[in-house]
Amino acid sequence: MRYITTILLLLLLAFTVACGQADAPPPATPTATDTPAIPPTPEIVEEATAVPQPTRTITRAPLLLDNVDEELAEAHQETIRFGRALVAEGTGLEAGMLTVTALEVVEWPDGCLGMGQPGEACTEALVPGLRIQVSLDDQIYEIRTDLDGRQYRWTTLQ
Repeated sequence: MRYITTILLLLLLAFTVACGQADAPPPATPTATDTPAIPPTPEIVEEATAVPQPTRTITRAPLLLDNVDEELAEAHQETIRFGRALVAEGTGLEAGMLTVTALEVVEWPDGCLGMGQPGEACTEALVPGLRIQVSLDDQIYEIRTDLDGRQYRWTTLQ
């Protein structure tokens, strides 16, 4: 009898534990304060046509500068690295090999950063931004961006 009582108590205990877990509260769902803010994805344009973001990892290698204001380059290093990665993606070059040869703050004449194509709708407002020139050997590329780093366009100069 004692044996049957022990088995019944164990079964009752197992049943109680199993049922108790079903009544457990659901896991907490993340709140707005738990999830990090995701910055907006920049609009990327290559030679005035839309292109996807670079699939390569954006290099964290030091920026190669040639007669460029180092303070300005430091303030905009992420923008420069992203623009350099876009050129590398579009040309097949290694981003870390591209030297920044010119960097200046400019005011673009429109929302297309002065590189609008026929039939393309561009805002007519002045857009503060950056003109970045990068080069490798005798090839020079110009990257244009707004100061927020939300829009990029680039072209080959030589």
